[in-house]
Amino acid sequence: MDRNRELLSCFNGLKVTIPALFIVGRRDVGLSIPGMHQIISEMMNLVPNIRKTIFLDDCGHWAQQERPEEVAQP
Repeated sequence: MDRNRELLSCFNGLKVTIPALFIVGRRDVGLSIPGMHQIISEMMNLVPNIRKTIFLDDCGHWAQQERPEEVAQP
C-alpha cells in the first residue's frame, strides 16, 4: 500500500470532472470505515459533477454484480 500511495501521489488534489454517479450497497463493509459517511457527504468537493449518490438496500460491495439491473438503470 505504501508503494501504491507513492505511485499515485501525483494525482493528489485532482478532481473528477466528468459526470458521475456514486452507487454503494448499504451492506458494503466499506461504509463501516470511520468517517466514510462524512467523505460521501463531502464528495462534491472532489467530484463537482456528481449527479447523485445511490444507496442500494440488501446489497454489499459488488453492486454491479449483485444488482446489475438497478445499476444499469438510466
